[in-house]
Parts: sequence; structure tokens; C-alpha cells
Amino acid sequence: MFTYRFMLLNKMKIRLVIALLFTLSYASAQNAPDIVQKAFDERYPGASDVNWEKEIPRGWIAEFVWNSQNMKVNYTLNGIWVSSQTQIPQPEIPEQVYATINSFYPDWKIVLATKIESGTGDPLYKAAIQKEMQLQEIIVKSDGTLMMVGLK
Repeated sequence: MFTYRFMLLNKMKIRLVIALLFTLSYASAQNAPDIVQKAFDERYPGASDVNWEKEIPRGWIAEFVWNSQNMKVNYTLNGIWVSSQTQIPQPEIPEQVYATINSFYPDWKIVLATKIESGTGDPLYKAAIQKEMQLQEIIVKSDGTLMMVGLK
């Protein structure tokens, strides 16, 4: 009797997990509202592999490929562009940004670099840096000013 209940309980747990995974995969495969989609299409014509995610309560995030670059963009609920992040190769990191990263973290390796643009002025540069098994994330202004350091 105990074994039967245990097996029945495990089957119910498995069904619950499968239903939850299905629900989560459906929820992440969303489409942005027309106003957001239109603004996106105008700014990034020909973008491919677009995946939308609703960022509650602020707006929408799209991850996609545009002009052979991996990108991420944020829009308000009303379709107003907020910011974009473009993955860049290490040689495209401005010299002042690279110098700042290297001065604070001389023994660390840059494993991923991103250019962040918004309507507030000069772009920022975000770098994921690694030393052995440690990962850090660092954000630097284009003039080399260190903005933020955090664990990744």
C-alpha cells in the first residue's frame, strides 16, 4: 500500500513538473504588442531570431541578431526605445575602457564585451571578466570611468 501511494505521488510530481515546464516555455515565447513590434521593426529592419520577453512592470526585452551581431533591446510598454546592448569583439573595446579594466583587473581575461547605448549620452561598456574560476562583471564609461563592478 505504501509503495503504491509513493509511486502514485511520484507520477503526480512528474506530471506537475512537465506541466510547469510547458507553461514556462509557452510564457517565454511571447509576442510583443503591435506598438512595440512596429517600433522594433523600424529600428532594426531585417532582425532575425527575435525572442521577446515581458519585463514586468517596465516593458519588453528582445534578444535577436541584427547585422550579424547578437543584441538585446529594451522598450517601454508604449513602444519607446530605452536601451540596446550589442555584443562586440574585444578589439572594438575603446582603448580608454580597456585601460581601465586592465588597471583594476590586470590578471583577468575579458570573456565577453557588450556596448550599451541609451538616450542618456555616451555608450557604456560592460565586460564579463574571468580569473581562474572567478567571474566578475564590470561597467565602464567610454571615457574610461569605472561605473560598476559586480559578481556574475
